[in-house]
Amino acid sequence: MGFFFHRSAASAAALTFIALSTNPAHAQIAPPETTLRAVDVKGQALLQSDSTPASRTTFDADDVRELGISQPEQLLSRVPGMRVMTYGLGGVVNVISLRGFGGGAHGGDLGFVLDGISLNEAISHSDGYADLNVVIPLELQRVDVVKGPSSVLVGNYNRAGTVFLQTRRGGEYQLADFSLGSFKTFDTQLAGGWKLGTGSLNLAAQAFTTKDIRPQSGYDRYTLSGRYSLAIDKGDIAVSGRIHRGDWDSASYLTQTQFNSGDARGKDPRAQSDGGDKTFETLRLDVSRQLTDSIKLLGFVYGTQQTYARFFTRPASATAWRQRDETYARTVSGAGFSLNGLGKVSGMPLKWIAGYDTTREETQFSFYDGTTNRARIAPPVAKQDRAYRFNSTGLFAEAELTVSPLFRPTVGVRSDRYTGSCAVRGAELVGAGDPPCNVPLKSVSHTSPKLGVRSTVAPGVDLRASLNEGFQLANVRGLYSATNNTQPTVYRQKEIGVALGPWSGVKADVALFQLDSSNEIREIPAGSGIFINSGQTRRSGFDASLLWAFATDWDASLVYGQAKGVVRANPNAAVVGKRLNGIPRETATLSMNYAPAQGFGGFASINKVGSYFYDAAGVNALSYPGYSTLDAGVTWRGVSSVLGGRNAVKARLGVTNLTNKLYASNAFQIGGVSLVAPGAPRSVQAGVQIDFN
Repeated sequence: MGFFFHRSAASAAALTFIALSTNPAHAQIAPPETTLRAVDVKGQALLQSDSTPASRTTFDADDVRELGISQPEQLLSRVPGMRVMTYGLGGVVNVISLRGFGGGAHGGDLGFVLDGISLNEAISHSDGYADLNVVIPLELQRVDVVKGPSSVLVGNYNRAGTVFLQTRRGGEYQLADFSLGSFKTFDTQLAGGWKLGTGSLNLAAQAFTTKDIRPQSGYDRYTLSGRYSLAIDKGDIAVSGRIHRGDWDSASYLTQTQFNSGDARGKDPRAQSDGGDKTFETLRLDVSRQLTDSIKLLGFVYGTQQTYARFFTRPASATAWRQRDETYARTVSGAGFSLNGLGKVSGMPLKWIAGYDTTREETQFSFYDGTTNRARIAPPVAKQDRAYRFNSTGLFAEAELTVSPLFRPTVGVRSDRYTGSCAVRGAELVGAGDPPCNVPLKSVSHTSPKLGVRSTVAPGVDLRASLNEGFQLANVRGLYSATNNTQPTVYRQKEIGVALGPWSGVKADVALFQLDSSNEIREIPAGSGIFINSGQTRRSGFDASLLWAFATDWDASLVYGQAKGVVRANPNAAVVGKRLNGIPRETATLSMNYAPAQGFGGFASINKVGSYFYDAAGVNALSYPGYSTLDAGVTWRGVSSVLGGRNAVKARLGVTNLTNKLYASNAFQIGGVSLVAPGAPRSVQAGVQIDFN
């Protein structure tokens, strides 16, 4: 791979490595009683803290493996208030709702961070698009879902929250997961860790293939990742990389009429030979050094090369469907560093972080609307051929002071700045509503404060409250328009919560939130290229979780969320007071699990998605009633001789949608036509997990 780093990234890297090679000055805080725990990515010391005043759900490596998943996204429906609403289009990313936002992953409502590096794409299929298909579940050590614009480690794309994914570091293990299922679905995952002298090696691989539930819906993907770290004086140095290949076909969507008439898992005759492919390659260097017993410096540089191509047939009007071809060749370079510290101020424990990160994204984009079965054989309706550049820099700091168990305040701030440009590479035919490409991106900046406090008022009773600010940039059409003079939309979240337990096997958490926007960015009139700040929304609701280990080897859990989003001000008076689209009124997963250390066990879960509105006009004229499904299965745990050893083995037989419920996993409008993505019918999966240690 040919990577290059722009001046900001090179400067950050130089500062980091100069600091790592010199003697540090002592900070003016008292050293703590213990040394700073080893961390590998920026900000991990604060991310790992259970006292950070933000609602958060955490999965560890055992949780990930217990669920027998083939993609990390499958964890997220077990987060209170979070729901994946699938499109069923192979390698096209699904949409995720959280905190009254309905455009996570497929859009920019959610941040996704892998080992400290953002997976969100600034210029892609949609602003903030993030693909978890490049991550192998078996390689994960920990996943943290932090809700709302709470984290100082992320700038744009974290208005609903951030999903932090951390891969395994060091250790000695050899793991294998194999599964097969309905619709010719096969999944193989391997992961291993080895100590090599003063270094360590971690490797993981996955091969996944399926024919899926509808005609012309096959998907194949292959991923390989690795990391080698070497201990050096007062720190370590690590090189890591990742290679991903994906290829898929898709049957587009069904109309509501087709779905309701009984053709629920077929293909619209107007859908052509849709599909796509993706390549993803990344290489990264990390260096850390213990500057003092209480301060650690972390630095990283990385580069990513990615291609993505997609053919997509959709309604262009109530009577005509049209296929489009869009391709992206994306090159990213980035660098950053952070100081992570533990100390005391007047005898009170202090945890803090301060750092800097920068990225430069270059995207070669082409678009052709009017292909026929993936061939450009007719005059296009619209055609674009462009080179986008998007640069970001961020400064962040956060400190957490333990004054007493009753008062543990946190103060943080993040400041971001963005620049860029857009250049036309060839002749274009710009259709109505297509984004312009006529000026450099005007410098846009925003500073976001973060405030919070936690209080342990009694054993097992922990209260929290926070006020956090986030933001949203204009979309691609607005960013590169000569008439765009807007400021970022601002989001402010207020939250209070309580964590209880564990008491006699019971652990619970409840959080109430209110998230207000201001200065929303509008193009008025539509297609004019004239953008203004005008509009306000309010998102509110609550999240709750309950875990009850009510008997030996038995437990039950419930995750539940209610959310609504309401338009409070808008230039279009018809939508004021209306609910926002794509936000289920409630989501829930009720699970029961019997997991003895040896022998047979079982599991069952009920999954509910409530009703939501989806009409493109935003006047609440159309809604989907939601659905509930039942999953269940059996497990067996034991010890078996594999390759001459005695190895822990777990076998799993699971059935999803046990009652064969007919439902739509998503409903929306395109071109004035109501469409659905059909949900999966009853499906069977059998798998075996082997621990070779």
